[in-house]
Amino acid sequence: MTVATLITGGSVMIFLMVSIIVTYPEIAVLPVAIGGAAIALGMPVLTYPFTYTLWSAFDLAVHPPTRDEFAPDTPEHLLPPVTSPAVAARERSNWSSGPR
Repeated sequence: MTVATLITGGSVMIFLMVSIIVTYPEIAVLPVAIGGAAIALGMPVLTYPFTYTLWSAFDLAVHPPTRDEFAPDTPEHLLPPVTSPAVAARERSNWSSGPR
């Protein structure tokens, strides 16, 4: 949602700046307002698939799925490891450093 908001806001701002610069002495307010509104309504629809995919990828990177979140009949080779490599490395370093 944030990415879509930034893309839409940026598109509207660029359109408004360019259209005001192009029509400067006699700024055509109605066509500029209609064009800005059309971009503001159309850009979220056009960018939805891209931004949804981008946000899903970010969410999966930050919150990787656990084995409990998969269906019970999921084949074993498709399930994530029992512990992640980072957790395994942390456990190894805790064991090698001795008691604290």
